[in-house]
Amino acid sequence: MNTTDHEYFLKRALLLAKQRAGFCAPNPSVGAIVVKDNRVISEGHHWAAGHPHAEVVALENIDFKTCSQSTLYVTLEPCAHSGLTPPCTQLILKKGIKKVVYGFSDPNLHDKSGGAFELTKHGVNCERIKISEIDAFYRSYSYWVAKKIPFVTAKLAMSLDGKIAKEGGERCLISGSKARDFTHEYRLRSDAILTTARTIKFDNPQLNARLDGVNYSKTIYIVDSELNTPSTAQIFDTSKQVVILYCNDDGRSQAKERLRSTGAELRRLPYNEKMGGIDLKSALAQIGSDGIHDLWVEAGGILFSSLINEKMINRSLFYICPRWLGSSAISAFSRADWLKEADNLSWKPLGSDVLCEIDWNN
Repeated sequence: MNTTDHEYFLKRALLLAKQRAGFCAPNPSVGAIVVKDNRVISEGHHWAAGHPHAEVVALENIDFKTCSQSTLYVTLEPCAHSGLTPPCTQLILKKGIKKVVYGFSDPNLHDKSGGAFELTKHGVNCERIKISEIDAFYRSYSYWVAKKIPFVTAKLAMSLDGKIAKEGGERCLISGSKARDFTHEYRLRSDAILTTARTIKFDNPQLNARLDGVNYSKTIYIVDSELNTPSTAQIFDTSKQVVILYCNDDGRSQAKERLRSTGAELRRLPYNEKMGGIDLKSALAQIGSDGIHDLWVEAGGILFSSLINEKMINRSLFYICPRWLGSSAISAFSRADWLKEADNLSWKPLGSDVLCEIDWNN
């Protein structure tokens, strides 16, 4: 079988992995297929942490004889360690697989502790085929493993005159339907969403993913230095979990009790004088410790600017919308000189809007 065939089957396995992106943390999402005589005979993907890994799902119903004549394709190097589930290498060896082709080396492992090393030691032919789409898919996982903080993508919709809300912060619909669908897809494929108490107060968003008539709840982190999040916000009904990050609870025992009554988890973090609120580096470290790889930020210009200025955003998405809100509307930024550092921009249409994507390489 040539490299082109390997790439075809790995890309097919990637399609499986993408089905559960945003639902597997702290595990990475993985897809696997079993191929015999150049034909797919079984496939599987990881559903969520604690569930069987992709390799197990793909191999569990195949007998030894068939496996011994087959090749296993998996997007990520098989694991050789025990966690919530046994090592995948044990099952691969037990089933008699003689060749494993994988697309990405597990960054959580070393050369002599990874699955490829373990399988090779027992006579299995292991080969990694580098594919750019798979490398991109595991970028956030590698980032989280290396830095213990999530890969941050922040979105901001603005009018042509750089405004994000009406006078006084009153919410207004700026972006079109294509951009909104794009947002919901990103929410779906992110492990969690970060917002602010101000956004909750003024916009009262659901912050779930709504696609094809189905609602998907996500874990929501709220930056709320002084516990001002309204306990009546609909986010408490639409989210999987709400975690409120605060830094000042002096005289706020009633606010704490009120917010805990919603089922929210409250976590106190250090105060940062420069930021005038929560220390955002501590916030990202806290979120990373929860096993969040991909963090989607949906808030106003203040949090966005703070994250940009502190080089905590990896990717920013601007929706430029054909509306003019006027001088009394709320500006996205008080200053945007950080844009001069943005040298990796791409543009594409989103219906009536235009998307500007910036990769910051932080």
